[in-house]
Amino acid sequence: MLLDTNELLKLEDAVRQRLATDLTRMLCEFNRAGELDEALTKWGMGDLLHPDNGYQPYKDGKILVIGDSQVKKEHLLAVAKDLGINKNRFEFVLSYEEGKMYDTSKTQWNESYCLILFGPLPHSGIAKGDFGSKIESAKNKAGYPPVKMLVANEQLKITKNNFKQALETAIAEDVIWRG
Repeated sequence: MLLDTNELLKLEDAVRQRLATDLTRMLCEFNRAGELDEALTKWGMGDLLHPDNGYQPYKDGKILVIGDSQVKKEHLLAVAKDLGINKNRFEFVLSYEEGKMYDTSKTQWNESYCLILFGPLPHSGIAKGDFGSKIESAKNKAGYPPVKMLVANEQLKITKNNFKQALETAIAEDVIWRG
């Protein structure tokens, strides 16, 4: 549906009024669902979450997949292959204990990592710093590659479907390249 100029102006006023009262709630809902980055990017405001600090990871770099998973690594690699992404680009840490001990800070300021896909992890563990979890640390500290949360039924969970969706979104947003 296309709107004329007057209809667009009326819509703009209505959106401004709604945002004035509901913005905090809306941001919290997007954040809770792991969709804040995507929402801001769609509105052309992705830079608010990721200000330009000169750090630019290689788009053909490593993709870290970290979190407890019932899906086998081979099945995730088959999904990646279907999307045209080379299996050698992936680093998998798919157990709860390994995820707890993995030092995600090795990806900070490391241009060879282009994306981190987070599944369920314990809140305690290495590299969380002053944050409540290593996920929050990677999302909020400068110098980390882009972070995507693997969510199913409003909970962190690694599935073939959300893994595929996260990779497709990263490709569409020009965060990673195929190959």
